[in-house]
Amino acid sequence: MRAALLRRTVLTASAASLALLAGACGPDAGGSDTGGTAGAGPSAAASTPAAPPAKGKTDAELSALLVTQADLPDLTVTPVAADAAKAAAGAAAKLVSDVSECLPGLRAMVGAPIGTPTGTAVTTTLSKARPAYSGATEEEKELAALNVTQTEVSLYSYDGEGAREAFRSFERAGLACRQGFTPSGFEGLGLNLGYTQVKGSAKVAAGDESQSHLLVMETEGAAPGRMTLELVVVRRANTLAVFVGESPSTTAEQPKEVVAAQAGKLG
Repeated sequence: MRAALLRRTVLTASAASLALLAGACGPDAGGSDTGGTAGAGPSAAASTPAAPPAKGKTDAELSALLVTQADLPDLTVTPVAADAAKAAAGAAAKLVSDVSECLPGLRAMVGAPIGTPTGTAVTTTLSKARPAYSGATEEEKELAALNVTQTEVSLYSYDGEGAREAFRSFERAGLACRQGFTPSGFEGLGLNLGYTQVKGSAKVAAGDESQSHLLVMETEGAAPGRMTLELVVVRRANTLAVFVGESPSTTAEQPKEVVAAQAGKLG
């Protein structure tokens, strides 16, 4: 799944510096009415039984909500088999970080869930490369062909407050990991990652709440350099949508079109 493209990314990585927009969407502010009359009888809230905890969706229910080729005609959409998604979760068990709060970002990189979802569904999208300019050399044409972004779209549903808790874990990672951290455990995926930072990315408005981050990673070994991944997390009720965009050119574009289409299908 993600490992194949990341390996290609490492082989084409460069040491170019990155300048990106900062910012992330936080949770919507909420409020409540607290007015009342002294001496009044029991409030409606007190006399109404509490609603049962929300039940999470199944794999099949989430699969029906994933974006399809019809939703994104200008991109190539390829569903990910359920066994591949489970394999990613198994690979994530070996990932470690010297800053524990950074693990959600690492798990997202390999398509593994946060917490214990009741259902999972995954698909990938691939943008089309922009043609090289007229008169470009063969090398320039080859480089232009690398300017594509592959986005893995993962839907996770949870019982109760699981989706909110998973969303908050990404928020904590965005704060705790800005100073950088060192991941390990990617050797089995053919990667040798070094110093990594989480930075802010362009804000995205979607779902009940959303956030966006940029993962900037130093690659080591035979192909030293730097690569970046775009990470967008959207929560709608008790479902979490996680988008990870990456590119063999080493700098991915934020998958705004994909996020908008998927958020629309979540309601």
